[in-house]
Amino acid sequence: MIGRFIKYIEGGLETDIVELKAFPPPLCNRSLMESIVKEILAIANTGRQGYILFGVNDAANRAKGGKAVPGVDYAHGDDRVEREINDKLGAFSEPRVRIKYASFDSDGKKKIGVLTVLRSNRRPHMVARNGDKLKRGEYFVRRGTITEVLTPDELREIAHEPDKKYVTLLNFTHTFQERQIRQLEMKADCFIEHVWPDCKVDFDVNRDFEPQARKLVDNLGYTSEEWQDVGSFIVCLPGLSEAAAVLLAELHGRMGQFPTIVRRCKDDQSKLDEYVIKEIIPLSMVRDRARRQDAHIVTLLD
Repeated sequence: MIGRFIKYIEGGLETDIVELKAFPPPLCNRSLMESIVKEILAIANTGRQGYILFGVNDAANRAKGGKAVPGVDYAHGDDRVEREINDKLGAFSEPRVRIKYASFDSDGKKKIGVLTVLRSNRRPHMVARNGDKLKRGEYFVRRGTITEVLTPDELREIAHEPDKKYVTLLNFTHTFQERQIRQLEMKADCFIEHVWPDCKVDFDVNRDFEPQARKLVDNLGYTSEEWQDVGSFIVCLPGLSEAAAVLLAELHGRMGQFPTIVRRCKDDQSKLDEYVIKEIIPLSMVRDRARRQDAHIVTLLD
């Protein structure tokens, strides 16, 4: 799973659905735990599945001398962390927010704790009781890296929000700009929930590509059941053709069929060096059409 967060861990970056905390989950600190509950509620109210990474410093703290990845080496097991945070959410969230927690090796020595705030179809979530830092009836949401209070108009919008087709963009080349993501959503008639790992992946040309592709896909952390939901993924392949071919074969093996891919190209209408979404290519449909064409040729020959 850590492979999803490469650019966030390396750069200390945060977004509306990725929050970094240098410390481990604060099970014994009531005030800090309430702050974590507030962040969980804010992420849940974005309508997307989000993450809090424990043991990772953000860019601001790194600039002050903080270690990039101090890690979460401590005595509590993952099950206890998940159980205690869920207990807090049971007390402080209404409707209750669902989370998962697991820790992963980051460099063989340090562990990073990943708290997953599961996507909610029961928004908006409010603070259910008063605490040291929390007040009953408050609704929080993440906007960029800031947590704010939802306005009455925003609460009404959430209540009447239409159903969405959620898609994860697996991007193995240059970062997608916000404008390109909006273009992709319009062309594919979907909502891009996540973009992983969203950075240029460099294959070592002096080593075999197959194990590199397998490790890259393994590190994304999806289960076999999740990979089978092919329609929830769109893929942007790396530019190196041989690497793209091997990676595509690896993804086909996990998914059981070819994924849909996206192609970007330079915008002929712009004087700037800008790229736009050129086409969305459902590879399984391309294969099926080729099979039908082949069958037609065989019939004519007979």
